[in-house]
Order: sequence, then C-alpha cells, then structure tokens
Amino acid sequence: MKLKKIRNIAIGLAAISIALIQFGCEQDWQEELDSTPVDAAPAVTIAIDSNTDSTLTASYSINVPGRVTLALIEGVDTPAIADLEKRTFETTLYKIHDDEAGQGTITYEGLDPYTQYRMVAMGHNTDGVASEMFLTDVIRTQDFANPELEDYTPAGQNPKVASNQPIVLTFSEPVVYDNTKEVTFSSYFGALSEVVPEDSISISGNVVTISYGILPFNDYCFISYGEGTFTDMAGNPCEEVVSGVIEGYLEGIWFRVETDPATQLGVIFENFLGDFACTDFYNSDSVTVDWGPYSVEITEDEDVEYGVIISNFWAWGVDAKFQFHEDGTITCSEQLLDGVDMGDTHGASYDGYGIWVKGWAPDIYSFAVGHWDYTDFSFDIALSFINDTYGSIYSDIYQSYEVSTSKTVTKGQKTQMNLEF
Repeated sequence: MKLKKIRNIAIGLAAISIALIQFGCEQDWQEELDSTPVDAAPAVTIAIDSNTDSTLTASYSINVPGRVTLALIEGVDTPAIADLEKRTFETTLYKIHDDEAGQGTITYEGLDPYTQYRMVAMGHNTDGVASEMFLTDVIRTQDFANPELEDYTPAGQNPKVASNQPIVLTFSEPVVYDNTKEVTFSSYFGALSEVVPEDSISISGNVVTISYGILPFNDYCFISYGEGTFTDMAGNPCEEVVSGVIEGYLEGIWFRVETDPATQLGVIFENFLGDFACTDFYNSDSVTVDWGPYSVEITEDEDVEYGVIISNFWAWGVDAKFQFHEDGTITCSEQLLDGVDMGDTHGASYDGYGIWVKGWAPDIYSFAVGHWDYTDFSFDIALSFINDTYGSIYSDIYQSYEVSTSKTVTKGQKTQMNLEF
C-alpha cells in the first residue's frame, strides 16, 4: 500500500514537471514571437552620379533583401505611386537582392541630348511590402553634338515642284534660328538672289519651314546659309551650306521647279495687290504728267476675274483698270481711265513685243497693253492716246511697276549638271 502511494506521487510530480516544461517553452516562443518586429517597408535611395549628352549613370540602395524598381522618365512630370508598377517604361529595370540588402549602379544610354530627365525608384521586401516612391531632381543631359541637316524637301528634279511649295529642312535635333544671320534663296537661270525674311522662316522642333512664296518656273533653286544660322538648344552651331552650281555640279540644297506658275495665277495674283513703285520710262506729255517714280496702290477689281484697279495711275490721281491673264499678258478693262475726261481721245496699245496697235475703243481691249513677271512681281503697261480730231498721238506711256516691299518671299549628294530648259 505504501509503495503504490509513493508511485502515484511520483507520477503526479512527473506530470507537473512536464506541464511546467511545456508551459515554459510556449512562454519562451510567445515572448520570441512578440519580440519579432512586423516587416517594415524597405528604404530605397537613388542618386544621379553623372551624365553626358546621351548617357546617365545613377546609384541606388535598398536596406533589406528584396527588389528595386528603377525608371528613367523624360520630362518633369511626377507619376502616381501605383503607376510605377503599372506603367510601361522603356527604361524600367528591376534589381533583385533577395539574399541581403544591396546597392549598385545603372547606366542608361541612347538618351536625347539637352533633354530633361528624372529617376524614379521604389522597392519591395521579400514579403512584398512596398517602399515609398523616391524621385530625383530633374537633370538635363548635356549636348556636345552640332545639329546636322538630315533631309530637305523639295529635293532634286523629281517629282515636279509646285510653284508655291514651301521648302522644309529637317535637322538631327531641335534648332533655333539666329536672326543675325542670313538665309539666301537663289536660282540659276533667273539669277535670283534674295535674303529670306525672318518672318518667312518658321521652326517646329527639328523642322525648319521656309515659305518663299512663288518659286521661279523652270529653274534650279538653291537655299544657302552660314555656319551657326541654326543652333541647337545648347548653342551648338550648324554647318555652313553653300548651294549652287559649283564646277559643273549641283551642290548643297537644291531642287528644280517645273510647274508652270501660270496655272496658279490665283496664287500669284495676290502678290500683285498692294503698294507699288511706278517709273515712267517714256511719256511724251511730260509737261503735265510726272515722269516718276511715284507710288500707286493696286486693289482687286471684283467685277473682273483677276482684274486690278491702279489708283494714281499716270500720276494724275485717277483709277485705271486692267486684267491679268494666265499667258502673262495684261489687257485693258472696259474703262481704261475711270474719271478722266480726255474729250474725243481714244486709246491704243501694243502687243508687248514692240508693235504698236492703234485703234478705236473698244477694239483696244482685245490687245495686250502689258505683261506681268512672276519672278519679281513686276509688270509693265504701254499705252497711246490718239486725238480723234487731229489724228495725232495725244500721249504715249510706257510704265514699269515694281512691288515696293518684295513679296517674292512670304511668310547632299553631288549631281552632275544638265542645265537646259
């Protein structure tokens, strides 16, 4: 009986001991569990170390094992945090550091010169907890390269060039125009040489548009400019372009105009409106009529297709009406001199080639009294006035009109010359 009691006591003590041991282990585990911190968001940093005209090098770090997402973004916009994972960046890279905290460098190449960029970074630890998004300040790449002329239109002799087609130059990068330097338009057969006004040159990024207006028909045309006429945003100058026929070759920026401007008289006609300077090359009645030069104003005669009204014609302050035609001729309208009382005097004209045609009105209106020239927007008028009573010439007029402010300009590979019409 005594042995059995002792055994029961021993069993009880063993059970208590086991329970105490189990309780102690659970207590130690719980204390250890309670002392383990909840996974925190990683800390990620990034800094831009250096940059050239087309590269950028940055260094980054993450303080815990995990992944770093890096993105290079052009411009100054700040993306939303969620967008860094969702958006597709051409320059997005992922750096894996699953074993331990890490750091490293990254270099981006093929960047645009003199362009603003910023770096974006965000990290995730191994449990997927994300860091805050880290953005660097905006940095601009450098620019060591000069802008190069890559293309121009129109170019060459094919396709045919319209007479009012603009000239477009395409550079390798965005450019600006230095208005202290000249852009020159010239032609071969017509021997034109014009400085293109600043307001005829427009730029959008790397594209320069020159609106010359009416191009000379059936001629070789050229655009020339000096070094630094166009510069990139960093001030690097373009090369000089000398265009023309040089030692029997077509050089520089050139093209051939073959579209007859007479088919576009509506476009050309607008250039004959405005202020002109008039010179009397011949006037037999010089006592009463100024020899010139004097100014006239030319407006559109809305009653006649391509009709004009020349105010202050013949320096008498009267209006004369004429009509322009696609064949280059000018004829009288039904009222040669509006408001001029010349008694029984009638008009006569010539055919533009030195042959005078004298006749009674209205026969005169069927003959050319002048010719227009689209290359410089000038024209001439030749008239005779005959006195019916005496059958003699009352007055002869030969006048030349030249636009006061030139409207001819408005808002590669070597080619063997074959200069022929």
